[in-house]
Amino acid sequence: MALSDIVNVVISASTQAPTAPGFGVPLILGYHTKFAELVRYYTSLAGMTADGFAVSDPEYMAAVAMQGQNPAPPRWCVGRRTHAPTKVINLTPVAANLITYDLYVNGTKYSFTSDANATVKEIVEGLVAAFAGPHGGVTATEDDTKLILTGTSGTFFTWAVGDNSGNANSMGLWTAEDVSVDDHADDDLVACAAADSGWYAFVTTFQNKVNGALLATQAEALKKLFIVDVADTAVKGSGSSDLASLVETAAQQYTAVCYHTDMSEFMCAAWLGNCLPRDPGSETWKFKMLASISADILTESEIGYIKGKHANWYQSLGGVNIVQEGWTGGNQFIDVVRFIDWLKANIQYDVYGILVRNSKVPYKDGGVALIEGSLRARLKIGIKVGGLAESPEPTVTVPLVANESVANRANRVVPDIYFTATLAGAIHSLTINGVVSV
Repeated sequence: MALSDIVNVVISASTQAPTAPGFGVPLILGYHTKFAELVRYYTSLAGMTADGFAVSDPEYMAAVAMQGQNPAPPRWCVGRRTHAPTKVINLTPVAANLITYDLYVNGTKYSFTSDANATVKEIVEGLVAAFAGPHGGVTATEDDTKLILTGTSGTFFTWAVGDNSGNANSMGLWTAEDVSVDDHADDDLVACAAADSGWYAFVTTFQNKVNGALLATQAEALKKLFIVDVADTAVKGSGSSDLASLVETAAQQYTAVCYHTDMSEFMCAAWLGNCLPRDPGSETWKFKMLASISADILTESEIGYIKGKHANWYQSLGGVNIVQEGWTGGNQFIDVVRFIDWLKANIQYDVYGILVRNSKVPYKDGGVALIEGSLRARLKIGIKVGGLAESPEPTVTVPLVANESVANRANRVVPDIYFTATLAGAIHSLTINGVVSV
């Protein structure tokens, strides 16, 4: 006879817990045919290369911008769009005499020098002749008032303009607008989220006003953070039809618009890559220094317009390149949006874990106390990571089971659990007053 015949002990491990969303995992949404599934995860750039992504592919360029930061996401994913976009850029020069106008497409420079009686018609025609395209799936045309760059369906290209006018404005004697039409980017985003929602924030490779507005609407519905940068000069002006204005008017708290001249740098991806690895609540998205991202040269007036639309920008201040302001178009700081999402999700999963790990959580004061303890523990973690303030201390209120209605008890519902807590916030500006005397 064995001891187990008298005292038989069976121990079951109860360590399995539900998995909370990946608040540090970004998604790059792009049109490509590198794999069949809608979402694929990566832990290295080599993995993307092995799947056939070239260094000139926008998905790879965005991943390079992300991974070039310190810290950088240890894991990210690429979402596959199934609708091929068509990229169209309108570039309008200001006519000036004896100025060399430069056009860059996919890194190649094309130039035209105006004469002593310069006209816009002369400049755009001269640049189209210099381009002599198409090149790399891009065609340059003009209508006497502007230069039009059009990519073939599904073709991504980079562009930039410049001149030798010495104008302090970073775009010089140019205005720019991405006039690409609706290509169902929002439908592709929804499909990717339905296939796999283990990511929290995203960027898109084809960034423009129309699709940016549609993606912002879906980001709000999906509760996914959307970071987008645009080079449309209207963002830094008084108009109200640009992407930043549209997002602000809709008060969309999940979309952060950035003005950035060089779209090939993927500032949005770099910013996301720098901030997502940090614990929600421990970070502010302002003051971030982004590796390999050039600062824009902006006037105070232009900054005022960008700031007034609750958009963001990247500038050199005090000799350091930093992101300003770290907020969404809904006039909410990104770190607050992310931390509240993190807190809500983790409270849900903490409590759900108690329910599934126990054979039963009894409808007694002791059972409610288990939930209360879990909630208090999560609020303490919120304080530890820096999202919640220690003072005033968070409070948790739970009901006495004896006071619950018969209906609630019969339906096994405890509806009256409350907590209060204060966001810790972050210092973004301050005033110091001092007196010195002899």
